[in-house]
Amino acid sequence: MPYWIKFKYLSHFNNLHNLFQIKGEPPHNHRIWECCEPATSPSHKKIISLHQIHSDKIIHIKDERHAEEILALPNQIKGDGLLTSVKGIYLRIKVADCIPLYMYNPTGPMIGLIHVGRRGAISGIVENAITTMQETWNCDISQTVCFIGPSISKENYIVGEEVANQYPADFIEPVDPGKFKLDLKGFTKAQLIQMNIPESNISTLPFCTFEEEFFESYRRDGENAGRMQALVGL
Repeated sequence: MPYWIKFKYLSHFNNLHNLFQIKGEPPHNHRIWECCEPATSPSHKKIISLHQIHSDKIIHIKDERHAEEILALPNQIKGDGLLTSVKGIYLRIKVADCIPLYMYNPTGPMIGLIHVGRRGAISGIVENAITTMQETWNCDISQTVCFIGPSISKENYIVGEEVANQYPADFIEPVDPGKFKLDLKGFTKAQLIQMNIPESNISTLPFCTFEEEFFESYRRDGENAGRMQALVGL
C-alpha cells in the first residue's frame, strides 16, 4: 500500500513542505528512519504535474495566474523540472529510479523539483534549473539547498557503451564487456557544485531504489513498477 514520508533534511527549513510517496511502509528498524519520518498525503488538490519526457526542459511558474493555467491542464505541459516562488501549491514529479532533485533558496523564497534521469542529466537539466533560478530571482545561488532523493545507486545502474560514452570517466566503471556502472547521483552532485552550489548545501539520501523493496524501481521490476511521487511546496 502506498505510504507517505517526508525528509528530515528538508523539514528543518521554515515554510518548506516536502512529501514523498513510496511503495510501502519501511520496517520499523530500518535505517531510513534516521533520514525520514511518516507523513500524510497532501491536504489540498493544488498539485502541479508535468508530462515528463526525460528532457532538459524547466517550467517556471511565474505567479498564481500561471499556476491556475497549468492546474487546468494536468500532466499536459511537457517538461522535467518545475520552479516557483508561488505559495499555496505543490510541485510534483514521478520517479522510479531517476533522481527527484529538491531545491530551495530562502532568499526568494523559491523552490524547485527536478526529474533527473540519465538523458536529462547529460542534456543539462541541472544547469538549466540553476540558470533559470539566477535569471528569474537574481538570488544568491550559494544559499541554495539541494536534496538528492530516492534513486538508483551506481552499483545497480548498469548501462551500455553508448550511454557510458556520454558521461565523464569519473562517473563510469566497467563491469563486463560493453557494460558499465553509471553513478547518476555522483554526476548530479558534481553538476550542482560546478554551478556554485556549496557541497555543504547538498544532501543525498543514502539508499538505493533497486535494493529496497519499499521503493518502486523500474530497473528491478520492469513494466510492473509503479511510480513514486515527490512533492514540494511553500
